[in-house]
Amino acid sequence: MTDETFASDEWATLRFAPFWILAAFVGCYRGFDPLEFEAFSRAVEEASERARGRLGREVLQRVAMDLDRLAIAFGNDRRSVATGLWEVGRLLERMPEEEAEAFREALVSGVGERLARARGRFGRIISEEDARTIELVAVLLS
Repeated sequence: MTDETFASDEWATLRFAPFWILAAFVGCYRGFDPLEFEAFSRAVEEASERARGRLGREVLQRVAMDLDRLAIAFGNDRRSVATGLWEVGRLLERMPEEEAEAFREALVSGVGERLARARGRFGRIISEEDARTIELVAVLLS
C-alpha cells in the first residue's frame, strides 16, 4: 500500500480499528487495565505476523510498533466503537474485495478472537458475551 491509497486521517482511522475492538470488549477508550492491554498487545502482534493481506499486515505492524502513542491518540478520538468500525468498513469498500476481506479477518479473527480467548477461561475459551462482541465487530466492519 502506498500513502496515497488513503488520506492521513483515513490511515489513522485504519490504525484505530484494533483499538475499537479492544474498547468493544472492555468498555472504555482509555485507561485500559494493564493485563487487558498486554493481551491486546500480544493479539495485535500475532495478528500482524499472520495477516494474509498486505493492508492488514502493514496496518497491524504499524500499530504493534507504535502501540503506546496510538493508544493515547485513540483515547482522544471522539468516535464510538460503532462509528469507528463502520468508518473502517467504508474505507475497505475502496479496496479490492480479497484485500478488504483479509483485513477484516485479521481484525476479527486475529485481534478480536485472540483477545476474547485471553479474557476467557484458562485463556482458551471465548465467553458467550465475548462471542456476541466478535459478531458485532464483524457486522460493523462489513
